[in-house]
Amino acid sequence: MVALFISIIFWLIGLVIIFSGRLVINRIHKMDHELEKKAKALKFKDNSASMAATIEDKALDMVPWYLVRLSATIIGMIFIVFGFVALGFMFD
Repeated sequence: MVALFISIIFWLIGLVIIFSGRLVINRIHKMDHELEKKAKALKFKDNSASMAATIEDKALDMVPWYLVRLSATIIGMIFIVFGFVALGFMFD
């Protein structure tokens, strides 16, 4: 019975990790749009702050988001596999 409980915990952790990859990407994209607006607003007020916000915006544009999503999916799948391994000990 303990093995079943542990396997369910591993499955839930794996699913949370898989779905959190997309949530993190959405949150970072929102931050990217906010930085872009901030850079445009500061363009004529403070040139150095505008340049810093523009650099941050460009850095976020260069991140390969598919790798973030892929790595979260792979790590989540590994946890799901650990759940099946724990389930294998239930019938031992």
